[in-house]
Amino acid sequence: YNIRGSYGTAFRDPTFAELYNNNNPVAMGNSKLEPEEIETFELSLSGQLTDALSATITAFQNNIDNLIVAGNPSINTGRVRVQGIETEAKFAFDDRTYLAINYTMQQAKDLVTDADVADVPEQRGNIMFNLGLPRNWNLFTHVLLKGSTPRAPGDLRTDDAPAYAL
Repeated sequence: YNIRGSYGTAFRDPTFAELYNNNNPVAMGNSKLEPEEIETFELSLSGQLTDALSATITAFQNNIDNLIVAGNPSINTGRVRVQGIETEAKFAFDDRTYLAINYTMQQAKDLVTDADVADVPEQRGNIMFNLGLPRNWNLFTHVLLKGSTPRAPGDLRTDDAPAYAL
């Protein structure tokens, strides 16, 4: 079994368009934009449960400041906190054939408005299967499962974007 904790910081500079776009009436540039900043925390427990089965559970929190919001002009505004739990499991039938799943449950909140952050689902998962074939060939398939997603403020549709599988 392994216990892992991590802490990290990062930033995202504004794009050229976010800084200097002057011909788009929806999203004008702003040369005074500052980088977005993020601080991340994770705590994870993982282990090899049997010879074939491994699993991991991770709790995480991301704090984002100076969020860049497209507009006329684009601005730094808002603070976002994303908290959640992710689980993963992998069952290996042999060296090259396996079934893997993961599931994430998260909450993304705008700390200024106390609203859910648009376009961030509360639930997301993946199912992956790899079949090892002769001569180093593989057959791989992957299903993405995504929960319903809140819409952006000002979107005239009242319902969340629906869940789907892809």
